Amino acid sequence: MVDWQYHGHVDAHARAVDLSAVGAIAKTPRRCAEALVWLGLLTVASWLIFYPTSETPFAPYSMASLSFPLIIWGALRFGQMGAALSTAILTNVATWGVIQNKGPFIVAARANAAVQPVESLQAFICVTALTALTLAAVMAEREQMKVWLEAEKEKSEQLLLNILPLPIANQLKQNHRTIADSFAEATVLFADIVNFTKLSATLSPHELVALLNEIFSAFDQMAERHGLEKIKTIGDAYMVVGGLPFPQENHAEAIADMALEMQDEMHQFSDRHQMPFSMRIGINTGPVIAGVIGTKKFIYDLWGDTVNVASRMESQGIAGQIQVTEATYKCLCDRYYFEPRGEIAIKGRGQMHTYILAGRKPASMPLPTVQAN
Repeated sequence: MVDWQYHGHVDAHARAVDLSAVGAIAKTPRRCAEALVWLGLLTVASWLIFYPTSETPFAPYSMASLSFPLIIWGALRFGQMGAALSTAILTNVATWGVIQNKGPFIVAARANAAVQPVESLQAFICVTALTALTLAAVMAEREQMKVWLEAEKEKSEQLLLNILPLPIANQLKQNHRTIADSFAEATVLFADIVNFTKLSATLSPHELVALLNEIFSAFDQMAERHGLEKIKTIGDAYMVVGGLPFPQENHAEAIADMALEMQDEMHQFSDRHQMPFSMRIGINTGPVIAGVIGTKKFIYDLWGDTVNVASRMESQGIAGQIQVTEATYKCLCDRYYFEPRGEIAIKGRGQMHTYILAGRKPASMPLPTVQAN
């Protein structure tokens, strides 16, 4: 039997382990408090079970099993660190109890001469370590799966927001069957690359897609910079709107500024690729209806006479020019230069006065766009 004087060293060592463990596994005050409670209960229970001051009336192996709930608690709440600490504390105290000829394994050996306390201790250590580490491994795998699921959820959110505006995506996630909104005023822009079909006949499929991607990616950045909402691309056509889904007081100006930037970008694009690219751009301002259609590959789209007329402004426009309706002209005439084009026949609307947007007046600086977070 080991001299009692060593008990103080073991107790001090156990306390040091407890304190260092709290620092290792406690990341928040609440977790620190939980770690202190757990380590306190684990230490007290270990000494009561494996180093009792008097004989207990309970079966020895039943007493040893009382420590397992604390092992499970540590492994589930504190992972691998909790599993290692609970195993270390229990096995050290149990070993000390056997050395001091106390505890359930000594009681079992006294009751049955065939039982060796060291063998019982070894079996207990193996079961304790296996239980704790298995639980810790399961919890670690669970945490990894949780992190992976969160990352995949974030990717899905980003993909959804690449297709739909944020408020529309939120409505869709809330299982709204019909998503439709009416806006009293918005400005719609249609743009189309002139003679792109003819030019594309001289390109390989890869070159064709790469060129379109380069152009439309630049347009996407412009739309984001001006606080506008890209609606869609169809072939070599591009559609963008200002004033929805978030209110934007200067939506007509934002669209006009983007249209002028699109022209500049097309000139630079033509110079870079040594190809005669140009665009027709049409703009109209008025009420629109916006919503989501379809159940697969759904899109956020616009409807209404304003949209139809904006499309006609583009299709019946002039290559390299920005044609706008009188409604848009009235919104912008104080701050932009225009050239009257006169009346043109618009299908379903008859004769309409249209104007060519030539540029922004020098004294009129671009207004900041209004974006909702």
